[in-house]
Amino acid sequence: MKQVKSYLFVFIMFFAMPLAVNVASAADKDYARQPSTERVISHADLRKALAQPDSAVILDLRRSSDYDKDTVTVPTARRLHPDKIAEWSGSLPRDKEIVLFCAHGGSISNASVDYLTKNGFKARLIAGGIDGWREGGGATVPKPQ
Repeated sequence: MKQVKSYLFVFIMFFAMPLAVNVASAADKDYARQPSTERVISHADLRKALAQPDSAVILDLRRSSDYDKDTVTVPTARRLHPDKIAEWSGSLPRDKEIVLFCAHGGSISNASVDYLTKNGFKARLIAGGIDGWREGGGATVPKPQ
């Protein structure tokens, strides 16, 4: 019985685990192909928005540490600090879609979408944040100095 357990352990560690990691990595990259929803803008729809000047306001809401260590941003993106959203949100246009992103499309983006939609803005986040945007082949530009 111990020998069977040993073989099972070896099988899991050397064959099943790498397969599970590869499947998870592929699933993480699926955000580039996901359709848009009320909350999330797909990469395809963001590309269309970027092709039409003034169709959306793009906001870079990465934490300062993430923003500072990177050299690029999404084209036309304005850099704003997410912790000051109450201060700057009133200056956003209500007649345009607000598209925002953080590093990974997680807590900052979700909290910001919640805040903006609660306050009457049409806001969505970029699937996967700027990391997902880059991995999906999205265009970037150098950050302003």
